[in-house]
Amino acid sequence: MQVLTLAGAVRLESSRAELEVAPSDSRTLKESSMEKRFRALRTIGTLLKILAWLVIVVAVLGAIFVAIAGIGGSIGMIGDAVGQDVAGLAMGGAFAAILMGGAMLLAGVIYFILLYAAAEAIYVILSIEENTRLTAMAVSGRAAM
Repeated sequence: MQVLTLAGAVRLESSRAELEVAPSDSRTLKESSMEKRFRALRTIGTLLKILAWLVIVVAVLGAIFVAIAGIGGSIGMIGDAVGQDVAGLAMGGAFAAILMGGAMLLAGVIYFILLYAAAEAIYVILSIEENTRLTAMAVSGRAAM
């Protein structure tokens, strides 16, 4: 048996018969005769994507809140300490708040990337399984063309 690929189509030749599957035919075959397996993994992948987006939204909002609250507290400290020598301390507090907001944002971005990559890895593995099963069906002749 020989497998030839020409211009996106797959052509299988054997001593008994020839089978040609064009890309559009393989999509139709896949949609019509392939049942979706591993529903729990699909659900987990979807939940991981949703969780990743929630993490990034919370991280952005939290970083903004921490930075604004820290800067506001430092400005309040400067206003209360008029005539005292604490302006440097207040500026350090504002700088620390901005730094903490940035660290919070960086952690959120890292968690987003990890969660989203895990979800995509699940979907890649499921796609490999489906394509392998479809190819095995086509090669063995069990596919209803």
